[in-house]
Amino acid sequence: MSPATGAAQTTTTVAGAGTALVVFAWWAVDDGGMAPTTWYSGALLVLIAFVLLAGARRLGSLSRWTRWALAGLAGYTVWSFLSLLWAQSRGDAWDGANRTLLYLLVFALFAALPWTSRRAGVALGAFVLVVAVIGAGALAGAVAGDVTAAFADGRLAAPTGYENASAALYLMALWPAITLAARREAPPAVRAAMLAAAGVLVDLGILAQSRGSLIGGGVALVVALWAAPNRGRLIVALGAVAVATAAALPFLLRVYASSSLQREAAVTRAGAAILVAAIALFAAGSFSRRLDGRPMPRLPVRVPGVWRWAAVAALLAVVAAGAATARATILDGAREAQLTTRLTPSGDPGRYDLWRVAAGQFAAHPLQGAGADNFAHAYAQDRRHHEELMYPHSVEWRVLGQTGLVGAALLGGFLAAGFAGAHAAIRRTGGGTVALGAALAAIYWIAHASLDWLWEMPAAGAPAMAALGMAAGMGTVAAPNAAVLVAPRGGRRTAALAVVAIVAAASLALPALAAFEIEHAARIGAADPAAARRALDRARALNPLSDRPDVVAGALAVQAGDAPAARSAYARAIGRDPGSWHSQAQLGVLELEAGRRSRAVSLLARAQELNPLEPSLPAALAAARSGGPAPAEVTDRLARSAIPGPLGPRPVTCRPVLGLDAACSRGTRR
Repeated sequence: MSPATGAAQTTTTVAGAGTALVVFAWWAVDDGGMAPTTWYSGALLVLIAFVLLAGARRLGSLSRWTRWALAGLAGYTVWSFLSLLWAQSRGDAWDGANRTLLYLLVFALFAALPWTSRRAGVALGAFVLVVAVIGAGALAGAVAGDVTAAFADGRLAAPTGYENASAALYLMALWPAITLAARREAPPAVRAAMLAAAGVLVDLGILAQSRGSLIGGGVALVVALWAAPNRGRLIVALGAVAVATAAALPFLLRVYASSSLQREAAVTRAGAAILVAAIALFAAGSFSRRLDGRPMPRLPVRVPGVWRWAAVAALLAVVAAGAATARATILDGAREAQLTTRLTPSGDPGRYDLWRVAAGQFAAHPLQGAGADNFAHAYAQDRRHHEELMYPHSVEWRVLGQTGLVGAALLGGFLAAGFAGAHAAIRRTGGGTVALGAALAAIYWIAHASLDWLWEMPAAGAPAMAALGMAAGMGTVAAPNAAVLVAPRGGRRTAALAVVAIVAAASLALPALAAFEIEHAARIGAADPAAARRALDRARALNPLSDRPDVVAGALAVQAGDAPAARSAYARAIGRDPGSWHSQAQLGVLELEAGRRSRAVSLLARAQELNPLEPSLPAALAAARSGGPAPAEVTDRLARSAIPGPLGPRPVTCRPVLGLDAACSRGTRR
């Protein structure tokens, strides 16, 4: 490869990976990228980066496994869009299909970039440092300011706003940090920084108190010990992090166990413990240069399994010793306070209920599923748990319940081919450790996503797709010059890609623009109702499948006391999404206030069928049947339940009105 070609490929890689990393960081600190205005904007940036920097020039040169993976994810994306044809809530299905399109773009971009082990190592190291700095900054802000801004019920929710997703983000970055710290080819300063970052990341993950992280971490650990090309050095790095974590563990666990009055002091002590552990790990990493000239011991080839099992036993011994030390410290402090943790095994009836409903969707629609992101209405109707959630908290049940066996086959084929390509890259000399770090990040995410709604959060899902794309793409043999990157039919391939890019841009841009109009209307609704109505009219035209513009219009009209406008808006919302219990209930209350009792009874009865456990509906229906007004607590609760959200319904006063805003969602439903 000529120096000019190498420099050009390096520039391409830096631009593509750098753009994606900036987008990922933006999403992470902005409620996980859950707001449509945020994640759609980022998706358009990723699309532009893919078209300009990868596109047809590299897709033709991908390895066989990577091409199969790309075909599988592309097929799953197309199938998700086709589900709009049978989905009950077509607006939600469009959002779900577009999110899958985003993941396709991220995977394709990272698979197509011209990786070398050095470029991939730099990109992974940058991701590790960005996540560690974001997490440490959130913790420092909690120490210096308001603890409740970063913690929810004693669990670290920052930066995404959702504790389990934040844990996933930290612990996805942990595995590249460990593998880079164990990489002989990395400079000693880099190894030291990665080892310190690994300590920070695992400590932050513990502060988030996510049970799913134990599953994800366990699976990633087993794969790491099985597949690592430099197993001895990896075990040394893991052991160092385990010892440092064990020393800090009592301080970390006290944060969750402390009362609200004691939490600020507990967070301060935990932050100090994390800092000390990071400094110690950096020093240990700096010392590791003395091992560079000493080969790690190897066992004879005739007993290949002994070394792996010995490695597992040694690591478990270190962890057990650290746990014993931590347990002793905890028991000593128990005289003053009863320390508890969420990280112990515990059944979660809420999740079982979610999976039961998703299984029912699969049983009803085994081939095609109920439609992308079409879970909320089914759960509202069939739930046995008090929470009203949007997602099934499992990537497997999401795929089966919403896209059926066809979707499961396509996505399963994508994952199988992607990891086969990653395995080929790991077995190659030179860059195997880097490819392993990227693959482990994706493996952790998949295992954790089996127990949580990490697919639906772009700040967690997109980095996982990028990591798998990088690992699979590293199995592609780099072309010696730029000319061979274009296949003989490259012109037709480029033209086809241009058409697909235009369609993808339109699919992403229209809902994005509609979301911006909705947010604008929600902000100005009280001060300028006429301008808000015009903005919502534009949103309705830009996104003709979603009921959100009409739901927001109805809520704003109710606030303004404009009953005719509210009735008209909710009637339009029901026309777009007849499965929404809230629109049925709001229109029923408005009809009751207008004196149309029979119509009100019909609408409220339908709302109760759609959400039998909603506590406001029995009183509203009783009032309609008796001819009395709807009780004030009914109208208040309906106002607080206007917009569906990942953590529960929320009012139009939340900002952003379409998004996470965890504090707003949780506070309004209690």
